[in-house]
Amino acid sequence: MNRTPAIVLILVLVIALAWYAGQPRFSVSGKLLGATGLARTRHKTEIERVQNMYADKRGLRNNNPGNIEKGAAWQGRSKSQPDSRFITFKSPEWGIRAMGRILLNYERLHGINTVNGIISRWAPPKKNGVVENDTTSYINAVASKLGVSPNQEIKVNNHLKPLVKAIIHHENGLQPYSDALINDGLALV
Repeated sequence: MNRTPAIVLILVLVIALAWYAGQPRFSVSGKLLGATGLARTRHKTEIERVQNMYADKRGLRNNNPGNIEKGAAWQGRSKSQPDSRFITFKSPEWGIRAMGRILLNYERLHGINTVNGIISRWAPPKKNGVVENDTTSYINAVASKLGVSPNQEIKVNNHLKPLVKAIIHHENGLQPYSDALINDGLALV
């Protein structure tokens, strides 16, 4: 019995599977999927532009536009953690995802549902007794961008995107990301 055709067929299948495994794959929403199935990013050019133009902005450089401090083992965390205080994410979408999760948990777990309460927790005026943030200005800036009063109760989920954008702006002095990139980050929440 000649096994040559079977061996050739097996080799062709192995080569085809190896080729297929190396091809980029996209989710239904257009996100580039890696080997783990997690979104890498479809915003590579935008991210490179932001990081080149605003390399002096720590939050943007770290793909952590909310300046989230190290502590939790966040999904999307970069293997390299060059910043001593703030976490570095693989892409801004992962940093935005973390922001969304924190903000939703403020309301879900802690009952915090006003801009005053949210920003007072996000950026307290003092850390370890040292004045660190002008929290009152931060609260007023975010409330203004949301079009609410600082102590007005809000549904965080209904205001999540403008809240994230306002925090990014205040933390970095600007909000450079497209709505598409922010939407992709919040879709990961």
